Amino acid sequence: ASLYPAIAADGLTVAVTWHDLRYSSDGDAFVNSSADGGQTWLSTAVQLNTGVGAVWPQVAVQGSTIHVAWQDYRNSPIGFGYTDVYVRTSTDAGQTWGPSDTRLDSDNAGFSDYTRICASGSRVYVVWYADESHSFITRSEDGGATWLPEQMIDTLNSDHLEIACD
Repeated sequence: ASLYPAIAADGLTVAVTWHDLRYSSDGDAFVNSSADGGQTWLSTAVQLNTGVGAVWPQVAVQGSTIHVAWQDYRNSPIGFGYTDVYVRTSTDAGQTWGPSDTRLDSDNAGFSDYTRICASGSRVYVVWYADESHSFITRSEDGGATWLPEQMIDTLNSDHLEIACD
């Protein structure tokens, strides 16, 4: 089953990501993309996560660069339950992806949830809600190659965040 799709486009680059149950009941983050405005797509969708249990992927597109962020259970001491935030980037409209996914949060004892992502030029922003009481943001200023440390932006119960870039 494919669940919770998200879509983003810039120019002729279109990317769709979703939570997929084909290999694991915990789910994985998959993406497919088009470099011609959606007329043709990759012949096979790409699994982005290298751990077990990736959920709620979100996507941002800037030119031919695609960024996907998701919540991931691989470091959870109890299995399904605690999540971390990961991101992966393609610079060629999804033909190839960076060699590994990058963890963005540093919360070792809880969950990071409701991940959202946007991109503008070479800047990429990711926000998430952690441990039922804090909201965080991080950014990359080099198209996702490196990431700055996260910053807390709210200490209230502020789940279901949204972010927009121009």
